Amino acid sequence: RPPGVGSRLVGYAGGLRPENIEEEIHGMKSANFWTDAETGARTNDWLDLDRVEYMLERGGVHRYG
Repeated sequence: RPPGVGSRLVGYAGGLRPENIEEEIHGMKSANFWTDAETGARTNDWLDLDRVEYMLERGGVHRYG
């Protein structure tokens, strides 16, 4: 579990795409949270690593562990 989160994990699932990730996660109240953006990171039903990389850059990447 990431440091400082306590007993609750805060997450965002559904609707995240490269086009909206910055705006959507900017409003998160917690400094530590997880995201589920698999559908938004696909092109023609295939995981698109370029989209994943773009989303990580725009959303900010913090890795724990």
